[in-house]
Amino acid sequence: GGEKFEAGLSLVMRHDGNGSISGRVTLDAGWKNTDPDSASSFLPVSSRESVLSGASDRAAVVKARPAVTVLSYPQSEWFYSAVADSDGAYTLAGLPPGDYYVSSFAAYCMLEYYDNTTDPAKATLIRVEKDEAVTGIDMALNPMLYYWRNDSGLKLEGATSLSGKVRDDEGNAVAGASVYVLDSAGNALTFAVTGADGMYEITGLPAGNYFVQAGKPGYATQYNGTASDLSGAPPVNVAAGANTLNFTLAPGQSTGVDAPDGAKPVDIALLGCYPNPFNPETRIAFVLPEKMRAALRVYDSRGREVAVLCEGQLEAGRHERDWKGKDGNGQAMPSGMYFYRLEAESYAKTGKMILIR
Repeated sequence: GGEKFEAGLSLVMRHDGNGSISGRVTLDAGWKNTDPDSASSFLPVSSRESVLSGASDRAAVVKARPAVTVLSYPQSEWFYSAVADSDGAYTLAGLPPGDYYVSSFAAYCMLEYYDNTTDPAKATLIRVEKDEAVTGIDMALNPMLYYWRNDSGLKLEGATSLSGKVRDDEGNAVAGASVYVLDSAGNALTFAVTGADGMYEITGLPAGNYFVQAGKPGYATQYNGTASDLSGAPPVNVAAGANTLNFTLAPGQSTGVDAPDGAKPVDIALLGCYPNPFNPETRIAFVLPEKMRAALRVYDSRGREVAVLCEGQLEAGRHERDWKGKDGNGQAMPSGMYFYRLEAESYAKTGKMILIR
């Protein structure tokens, strides 16, 4: 309503390791911001251009979120961040070893995950080894399409709003989930991010039929509230006035189950650990449908890698690995919650375990 609100922030630099991720953020091929003061000035061009256009208020923000995090808010939302410079270059520093979701956004541009997706479940994780500098993680952002509908200026048609709440399958609010409005071809038009209460709101859309997608790293993406795939989602009619659409996100699921003795498993599956809680050791089991490269790692509650239980080519079938509550140097770890993560080809799943001394 024209009022101004000022909020003072006190930020603490996160430095949990000596690893880093760097790259460059640009506008996607075919788009250029010709006027830093106008949101409607995205015009087709033949090559990629910087998303910044020399305007500080257009700086791209880049985030690295550990793939393994504490499950409770606000620790679950911790991340590392950087602001791209005038050339679009960025460096995310102070990273401990581990896997990261890398995402970026800028004014009037879509929030996107590496590599070129708005679906966090399809994001390519970036692996950082100890003290490693990972380079060349470039991102090309798409503009919010409905902001540049014509060349005459910013055009927000109709008094429409779409809002709702994103919950997990236990009914708890999901903070930091991204909600996208898609056109009939599945192109993202605009987005919002849920707050600590799980609520989102998108305003100013022209009335019409849309698809809506909600997702967050570590959860299975949902469309239009209930569909797990865009092809199975009926369009949502956004009419003039207030429209409500809620989502329930399930944790990212494995697609396989334990195979009977003598039978070949048909899918990759992380089967869990026993005992849990444990002292002094626990056994983690998983199955592979065929010979493939796989890794099983242990992380602490801050997402820092503690131990690598296996990594390399493994035969098909059931595998078991013991963790004796020690780090890679043989030092005993303190009591607390830890996470084990299986990665094999495009599969990744995390479980939690509690060490009690």
